[in-house]
Amino acid sequence: MNRRDDKKGEKATDRIHYKFEKESDGPVLVLIFGFGMSLESWYEYGYVKKLKKNFKILAVDVRGHGMSSKPHSSEEYSLEKIARDVVAVLDKLEIQEAFILGYSLGAKIALGVYDAISSRIKGMMLGGFEIKSNFKIEDDLVLTTLNKGAEAWRNLWKSMMPLDLVAEENLLTADTKALMALRTAERDWPSLKATLQKINCYCLLFAAEKCFAYKDVAFASTLMNSSRLEVVKNHNHFSLITDLSPVSELWIEDLKKKGIIK
Repeated sequence: MNRRDDKKGEKATDRIHYKFEKESDGPVLVLIFGFGMSLESWYEYGYVKKLKKNFKILAVDVRGHGMSSKPHSSEEYSLEKIARDVVAVLDKLEIQEAFILGYSLGAKIALGVYDAISSRIKGMMLGGFEIKSNFKIEDDLVLTTLNKGAEAWRNLWKSMMPLDLVAEENLLTADTKALMALRTAERDWPSLKATLQKINCYCLLFAAEKCFAYKDVAFASTLMNSSRLEVVKNHNHFSLITDLSPVSELWIEDLKKKGIIK
């Protein structure tokens, strides 16, 4: 994989773009946001600044997003392939152990990463995800909107949550064909039930009380050996995106109490 380093510390390979903030003395935390978002949102919402007090931060643009490669074939978006992209970044940076924070699609990808390298994942914080996607291609709102172009895609997001200038620009410059390919592929991703049942690291699961995936996240918590379920009141799936800090603080507190991090 080719790699580019610039003055801001950004690093990219020919397949995946990421930023690695390694000033902390703590362990590595991989950040993976949801469908249609870029790693820049982790910065814009202030999460990197807060989390790097306890972790070295590795924020990732999964394929189809941000500055990563954007194939237009749904065959290029299997969960295994996307998870392997993240593993490739860990390998390139010679990171042998990591924690993961994933939201929505990012949580599914985090579980794919765990499936690939379970012994290297020391803890996870996962929210707002479905165990198995279930939608019809012909009447899926996401696909219908993406098919109308980037402006319609931006407007859909704007109707669901406030957008900062960075998020709005990211949506307006999205490769809608790549996102459509990913969305189409996601429908056929395998159920995550088997992966959830074999997780042996501590995991905090969370969902907004009005989240469409709330029941799935709650059920996931019953499948795991060492987990905690946190329900966030007065939020839906999208409003929670800008307000993850209270949950992440609980997770960090749990990790310290359990002696998993210092």
